[in-house]
Amino acid sequence: METIIYEGYGPGGTAVMVECLSDNRNRTVAEVRHAFTKTGGNLGTDGSVSYLFSKKGVISFEKGDEDTIMEAALEAGAEDVVTYDDGAIDVYTAWEEMGAVRDALEAAA
Repeated sequence: METIIYEGYGPGGTAVMVECLSDNRNRTVAEVRHAFTKTGGNLGTDGSVSYLFSKKGVISFEKGDEDTIMEAALEAGAEDVVTYDDGAIDVYTAWEEMGAVRDALEAAA
């Protein structure tokens, strides 16, 4: 099995990235190309849209102590902490830092 990333444009020129796990690269590209074509898009080349995206980690809490979560997350290198009206909290981090931030949040709990 291998991870393959395809890039392209969807309806209205929307940039799309598709990450696949496949044992057959040829079958997968045919299926992805068909999905793009069926919806009025087209499969692009490597790098055609990836520069528009950044891979982020998101750690979500249904509820929790906002101050404790925010302090632990920011000290561990999180990029942002968002609290919603219903009490839910999302912690945003660089993909590479997600494990360290998660561990720090677990230790603080």
